[in-house]
Amino acid sequence: MRDAAIEKIRMTAAEYRRLPETAGMTELIHGELIRYGEGDMPSAKDDHQTVVSFMLAFLLTRFTPDRLKTAPLDVYLDDSNCVEPDIFWVSPDSAQCRLGEDGYWYGAPELIVEVLSPSTTHRDEGVKYELYEKYGVQEYWIADPILRLLKVFVRQGEGFRRVGVFNTEESFISPILGGQVVEVKRLFPASFNALPGQR
Repeated sequence: MRDAAIEKIRMTAAEYRRLPETAGMTELIHGELIRYGEGDMPSAKDDHQTVVSFMLAFLLTRFTPDRLKTAPLDVYLDDSNCVEPDIFWVSPDSAQCRLGEDGYWYGAPELIVEVLSPSTTHRDEGVKYELYEKYGVQEYWIADPILRLLKVFVRQGEGFRRVGVFNTEESFISPILGGQVVEVKRLFPASFNALPGQR
């Protein structure tokens, strides 16, 4: 997600839907409106966007573009929470996430990927993790472009199970990809495999 939140206002999802469309990223978290990257606040940094691009390129080899989405695009989880994941995928057979007539998604996608920024780590690993777990996301990836790590969580019963924290020399098995082994180095640029200062 973007680096800084500059405004918070209380509202419902219905009020949120009536806001004018914007190219800036916004979210509604527990009824609080959060705006990113407006005014004097910066947009996402290059390493964040590069990792988003690599993640998207990899996932496009597994999923069709019509079901794989990137921010900014609203996903309404309930009447108080509307999120904009960096990347999400909705299964064609999804029973929990549907595209509304208004062009927004309702319900939890099967896969969500968030790429951390310094000021959003607490949100992506905290309240948004809890929301994704509560509403039935099947697999959640959290990418750290600074440490070049990927945290992977999969649904087990009513909650998430942590599969692990993987560096670019490791791999993991992804249930959402049909049990495929994913090499983490494919999700980050090659230059990110060097230590900071050695790029």
